[in-house]
Amino acid sequence: MDAKAMLVPASADPVIEVSGQRMNTDALGKKVLSGELLNESGQPVNIAQTLAVFYDSNGRVIWVSDGYIDQALLPQTPVHFAVDLPDDVAAKVQNYHVTVNHYSSGNS
Repeated sequence: MDAKAMLVPASADPVIEVSGQRMNTDALGKKVLSGELLNESGQPVNIAQTLAVFYDSNGRVIWVSDGYIDQALLPQTPVHFAVDLPDDVAAKVQNYHVTVNHYSSGNS
């Protein structure tokens, strides 16, 4: 089953671009997938969660990792993200896909 095929944004949802994705080692020596998020809508996104799915050479899911962004995503302001994964899993990763879940509180 392809998880990407099941994610369909509603027309009123903010558009959040994920760019500059790269696998590297952080300052603590942990393997991480990092990149930038860009809120392309005109409204702030109060809570953003990154969800990364990692695949092996056969296209099978071998790991799922997530993380919350520690600040609101303001319109047109890039924000760094990083999710970690175990070293033994990182060695098997051939591909990955990042999705952003979000929540915005409205003013009453």
